[in-house]
Amino acid sequence: TARVAAEAERTAFLDSVAHDLRNPIGVVKVQAQLVRRRLGRGSDDPARLEASLTGIEAAANTTAALIDELLDVAHLRAGRSLALQLAPTDLDALARTCAEEAGQRSLRHAVRIETANPAIVGNWDAERLRRVLRNLLDNAVKYSPEGGEILVRVSRVKDQAGHWAELTVTDQGVGIPVDDLGRVFLRFHRGGNVAGIAGSGIGLAGAQQIVKQHGG
Repeated sequence: TARVAAEAERTAFLDSVAHDLRNPIGVVKVQAQLVRRRLGRGSDDPARLEASLTGIEAAANTTAALIDELLDVAHLRAGRSLALQLAPTDLDALARTCAEEAGQRSLRHAVRIETANPAIVGNWDAERLRRVLRNLLDNAVKYSPEGGEILVRVSRVKDQAGHWAELTVTDQGVGIPVDDLGRVFLRFHRGGNVAGIAGSGIGLAGAQQIVKQHGG
């Protein structure tokens, strides 16, 4: 029974990953075809060309991020920690960029950003923190089908352990059933109320590992 369940889980995971990779690759193909048609007609409108290239670049970045996430999953499943590339990172600027990108990807949602003053800078792996935030924002968009506001907030908090940088993403989506709250960070686990929404169940598990390895 356990082997059958594991096989079903693996199949569902691969189906979801294939779906997630097809979307940005499809964008690249469509934008490339549009550019080719315009060039064939002798049209070289710089603004339209720039828009197409921006779409291609964004889709390529999404594909690369998905592949990086899969590589991290492979490392974690093998019991290895992630090799962080630590460098001075402005968390406010990173959050602002990710929020703006999320707003451009979904016109149905109003993405708002509140950052700290002065800016919070730490010795972190910028690319992996960006992946954490993009994952949270993508979930906020995906699980808020009716739109609404998504708030990204960067702030300072203090407790008995010291000073912390706190990053939160708040949406008005479907929420997480109480029975699933203790398992949302388990790899491949998804909420019982999102069966009709595509997803792999690896994003939050990877995000938690990244945050933990940063001491969070």
